[in-house]
Amino acid sequence: MIGIEALAMFAREFQADELDVSISVEMASDETAVAEFNVNRFNRLVQYSELISRVENLTVSANGSGCFMIQVNTQPSS
Repeated sequence: MIGIEALAMFAREFQADELDVSISVEMASDETAVAEFNVNRFNRLVQYSELISRVENLTVSANGSGCFMIQVNTQPSS
């Protein structure tokens, strides 16, 4: 419950009408874009996901204004 309260406080503190961010995820080795997202005030509550087949040395870059959160989950190779 503490985590949810903390997220609510964070959202209240950093909520902005001026939200327009372009986020790019690239493979650092060859700068190949594997995912791109655009977040603005109209889609700020949408959860985006992208399955990336090979995860090694990813670079995340953002351009614009606003606050966002990114999470990367990995699974062990089989």
